[in-house]
Amino acid sequence: MAEKPTKGVLFFSDREPHITGYLVIGNEHFELVGWHSTKIRADLSVKKTGERQEDLFDGDRSGEGG
Repeated sequence: MAEKPTKGVLFFSDREPHITGYLVIGNEHFELVGWHSTKIRADLSVKKTGERQEDLFDGDRSGEGG
């Protein structure tokens, strides 16, 4: 059985929600949202979506402004 392609991204912020992102496993898409509950722990909420999540940045940029 072939392994399902997996990709995703997480974005971190000082403002709530502290963590946002998405995960794609095969053809299944998930939205991720999280909050820092301690300095080393985060609570995540995962919601299955029916939409394809497009990357916010093209391949030529790091996503750090500009």
